[in-house]
Amino acid sequence: MFEEALELFDRILQCRVHETEEGLGRVLLGEMVHGRVVRNGVLADVVVSSGVVGIYGKCGRFGDAVKVFDEMPERDAACWNCVISCYYQSGQYERALGMYEEMKRFGFEPDLVCKLMITIWRRGAYILVM
Repeated sequence: MFEEALELFDRILQCRVHETEEGLGRVLLGEMVHGRVVRNGVLADVVVSSGVVGIYGKCGRFGDAVKVFDEMPERDAACWNCVISCYYQSGQYERALGMYEEMKRFGFEPDLVCKLMITIWRRGAYILVM
């Protein structure tokens, strides 16, 4: 099953969708992958579920990304970074900051992009307060 999920991810990465259909194509592919992963029982695998979180995040389906993240029995740094980015991109800065702090409490190290988002937001919020 795990091999099948990896093959499916590989095929998705190789797909080329017409530019006008790109957004819809990504969403549909993300939903297909998610459904297949659930049916095959591999969503519990942290690498696979992190991939699903990432797919939804890249499609702008932040609510779906967070839902998958919340249902993950195990998490890695990649899925933490992705869900923080989802909150940030959807304008939920306080929630992004809360998840950032929670990530560090659980012993995961945020990536550079995540650190930059939080730093920029903190500095922007500080400037607005002054």
